[in-house]
Amino acid sequence: MKDYSDYSPEYLAWRWREWVFMATGTAVIRAQYVEQVLKAICQLMNTRGSRFSTDDFLSGDASRTRQTLGMIERQLRNTHIFDPQFSERLQEFTRRRNRIVHGLFADSVDSKDGIDINSPVAQQYVKECEWLIQEAPRLVEIGFGIFRVLGNLIRPDHPEYAQIVADLRKFDEYYEAGISTITADLRAPIDQGTFGQ
Repeated sequence: MKDYSDYSPEYLAWRWREWVFMATGTAVIRAQYVEQVLKAICQLMNTRGSRFSTDDFLSGDASRTRQTLGMIERQLRNTHIFDPQFSERLQEFTRRRNRIVHGLFADSVDSKDGIDINSPVAQQYVKECEWLIQEAPRLVEIGFGIFRVLGNLIRPDHPEYAQIVADLRKFDEYYEAGISTITADLRAPIDQGTFGQ
């Protein structure tokens, strides 16, 4: 661990408070990116319960695609194509994201003085933010992989087949991460492009 003894306690306290705010903001922004990727997967899969159309999603207007992360996670889980471990991972992300977004800070810190480097409560709060900061990009990459995997379900007679295949090639590097989320009994047929035949 780095030795901070050369820094004044006032400086360390100020930097800690700044880190708490940065960690909170970063966690929330990264969680929103995960939500966008998962919404796109719901749209691609045409999940039950989706509250927006493709046009709404492509509009870039967030007010047209409002859904809670919990709703999105349930829609994906209810497709029954995902491995239980991946479903649990999404549930864990949703729980921890909700805790940060819906009150962990208010529940943990009662004033500016509560954002103290020596406070175990404040340290635990930051650990929750840091977990989300680390997990969100992993889920985004997995989401890109799921896009790529779902591309295997598109048939050559689809009117936009060539363009879709070309677009999905951008996600080839994430394929393994995506196929690993698919339940074992569906993995081979999807991977081989024989699903539904």
